[in-house]
Amino acid sequence: MTTNMELVDHSWIGGIVAVLAAVLALINYRLDRGARSASKENHGLRGHYE
Repeated sequence: MTTNMELVDHSWIGGIVAVLAAVLALINYRLDRGARSASKENHGLRGHYE
C-alpha cells in the first residue's frame, strides 16, 4: 500500500475511514435508542425511568 500511494493519499483514506466510523456509530446509537424505547413501551415502563 505504501509503495503505490503518496503520503497525502493516506490522510484522505484515514479521513474517510474516520467519517465512516462516525456514521456507523451514529446509526448504532439510534438503533439502540429505538430498541430501548420499544422495550420500555412493551413492558409498560414508559415514563417511569425517563
